[in-house]
Amino acid sequence: MKGERTVEKRRERNTKKTLLDIYSKYGIILILIMAFLTIRTGGTFIGKNNLLNILKQIACIGVLACGQTAVIIAGGMDLSVGSIVSLVSVLVASTAHPGDFPLIVPIMVGLLTGLVCGLINGLAVAKLKIPPFIVTMSTMTIFAGIALLITKGTPINHFSDAFNFIGGGKLLGIPAPIFVLLLVVLLSWFLMRKTTLGYHIISVGGNENAAKMAGINTVFTKIVAYSFCGLMSGVGGILLTSRVQSGLANLGDGLQMEAIAAAVIGGTSLSGGKGNVLYTIVGACIIGVINNGMDLLRVNMYWQDIVSGVVIMLAVFLDIQKNRGNQ
Repeated sequence: MKGERTVEKRRERNTKKTLLDIYSKYGIILILIMAFLTIRTGGTFIGKNNLLNILKQIACIGVLACGQTAVIIAGGMDLSVGSIVSLVSVLVASTAHPGDFPLIVPIMVGLLTGLVCGLINGLAVAKLKIPPFIVTMSTMTIFAGIALLITKGTPINHFSDAFNFIGGGKLLGIPAPIFVLLLVVLLSWFLMRKTTLGYHIISVGGNENAAKMAGINTVFTKIVAYSFCGLMSGVGGILLTSRVQSGLANLGDGLQMEAIAAAVIGGTSLSGGKGNVLYTIVGACIIGVINNGMDLLRVNMYWQDIVSGVVIMLAVFLDIQKNRGNQ
């Protein structure tokens, strides 16, 4: 009993430390950005509806970023998540028409498609020893091409009400995608922090040779990390397709960069071995707040792209500087 209480107290201290770390690293930044936007928008930004809208908008990015975080921690990177979202979108849309199939069918199609795509990436990286950048850049093109081949560039519309609810419905006045994001974050946190597999992923990313010497199956671990990332891309594809109520072959264009940016802004090291999905979600929130603020201020779309690029570059630069300082 005493040992159990000690473990429980240690967990409580770790949780409090994590929350304090999140506030110390990102709290002031978020507060300053939100205060500035609240003043500039005359209070519109801080309104309940707008804040819920921000969370709804970042739900897909947050889900993708959780998967991307696992891959980056394992020492890799997945540039194909946007194309996986597009492929999932057209396949899910093809099975979500009213009266054709029950809701479980498009959901399972989306999840299995994402999982298979992630598995392909993982096998190519871990088994064939091809660099992650080359593998996922190639599959990014392949998956996007398959999506275009299926649709021939034509959107797929007209979904069942049950499917549309996933991305557009509300529970207790809160958009349904927020609940999906919360579930994914909890699942990802548990996987990475409370399981042996999560420890192996961190170990492989930190020092693969040392992980091998410790008896960790590095090939299996990498495959699982990429498969998990693909699965999260499947969830993101379902969410986004339901939200826009259309299956599009280019729906996921550019999402891989936002997912990577959220992870890096959240402190995930591009050199591997370090990261936390809770921080990643804070990174996604920062991106969401900036994008929403620019929309409210009616900033030119091209300037929004420039700002997003600068934020990503700054996050990567800070990560490089931090790693140099730790050497």
